[in-house]
Amino acid sequence: MKPFPFFFGANGSGTTLHRAIFDSHPDLAIPGEARFVAKLANRYREGYDTERFMKDLGKDDRFVNWGLEPDDVEMALNDPPAGDYPEAVRRLYDRYAGLQGKTRYGDKTQSNIHHLALLADLFPEGKFVHAVRDGRDVALAHTDGTKIEQVAVSWKRRVDAGRAAGKSLGPDRYIESRFEGLIDDTEGSVRRLCDFLELPFDPSMLTYYERAGDIVSTTAVPDRHKDIFLPPTKGLRDWRRELSDDQVARFEALAGDMLDELSYERKYEKVPLSARAAALRQVVRDGARYTVRRVKKVVR
Repeated sequence: MKPFPFFFGANGSGTTLHRAIFDSHPDLAIPGEARFVAKLANRYREGYDTERFMKDLGKDDRFVNWGLEPDDVEMALNDPPAGDYPEAVRRLYDRYAGLQGKTRYGDKTQSNIHHLALLADLFPEGKFVHAVRDGRDVALAHTDGTKIEQVAVSWKRRVDAGRAAGKSLGPDRYIESRFEGLIDDTEGSVRRLCDFLELPFDPSMLTYYERAGDIVSTTAVPDRHKDIFLPPTKGLRDWRRELSDDQVARFEALAGDMLDELSYERKYEKVPLSARAAALRQVVRDGARYTVRRVKKVVR
């Protein structure tokens, strides 16, 4: 069985770019986000039922972006009948790929970063690509008023979860793909991932931007992905230029140790005490998922 690629990462880390590149391969199709795969897994662990599964899919507001007609879904799941939940999921992806004239399929769902062990168990052929990006540049993707402290805590938590799971999976099933490397050396980075996924490199992957509309139209918030219409371009987000010194200090106060772990250069060797205190106050005020005790541990 060919590898089943799963692309995932913290919000704003380049997962949509990875999808655009790999969906441009003539043999690989990657539909819109599929949160249902992990969400429904436990429901069907003890017993799979096609009729119930089809009803669940009909309630999923992201699955509609796949563009599959009810007849396509029914044919995928019943011709012949899927024996269990993983097989049913494979059938849906295979049907989607077949309608695109492709023979292989993959997944790009950001939230899977919290479900890697589950997915690895469900799909022994699964291989996992973790898109990683400097969290300070990730912060620039949040244009909805999200505070810098919230981004720092969320980014660190998600990257840490992905890396911890990846360590358990091992290098045969898990790989990290740095956004910065993908921009600096697109072909080299893509070839490395192709080797990992046992997918022959194809030059069409480097001109993904020529069909970006097909990708962006199936995302939940198309306006956030305008960069996909451009070839790989440096500096579209640059925290050095666009974040204030205070914002950088507060981000590094909460997530500086993760920046260090990933070998991203810090602006502050030691974050000013005033910024550290302000970051802690804001996290506590916002009622972030970290408890006060845990936040104190990550503040540097």
